[in-house]
Amino acid sequence: MVVNLVSGGIDKSKFIKATKSFAVQKKRQFILYITSGVDDISKIQELYLTHKPDRISIAGGDGTIKMVAEAMEDQNVILGILPAGFTIGLATELDLMRTMVENLFIAFNNEGHEIDSVFINGKRSMHLSDLGLNTVLIKNYEKSDVRGMWGYALQTITTLIHLEEPFLATIEANKKTVEFIARMIVIANA
Repeated sequence: MVVNLVSGGIDKSKFIKATKSFAVQKKRQFILYITSGVDDISKIQELYLTHKPDRISIAGGDGTIKMVAEAMEDQNVILGILPAGFTIGLATELDLMRTMVENLFIAFNNEGHEIDSVFINGKRSMHLSDLGLNTVLIKNYEKSDVRGMWGYALQTITTLIHLEEPFLATIEANKKTVEFIARMIVIANA
């Protein structure tokens, strides 16, 4: 189990306790990894290579899910999502906004579904990728000590006060090129 304690600004102890209990019921070994923000991807890879789990439960938001997916990119492992972050768009798209018990049942029993990733300038996106205004908002939020809805609200105000000029964007797709002026572009994998 990979847990991001700071995502969403909510207590993750109930997620840990419930997942451990479910693992014991299913006669599975329970290994817990708490993210630190320092070299998490390689540490998760090391744990995987040591224990070779067939499933990894993730308690966090979209960023935590993306990080674990990147760490497990070349492995055959099912990722079980326990929505526990402020941004849980991917869990919403995958119809995982259910009770914790339902999500644990899915994480431990289902065969899983493959999903596509979008690569933008060599970076993986599991759900949404932004250019412009929202990117600045996320960077401001990550630098802040205030999490959850209040953190986003405070950083939204700060970001709008220091709003940057629009930029020229060029998108090439399906043998067409379109140029336009924008403040924000969102690329969705949903």
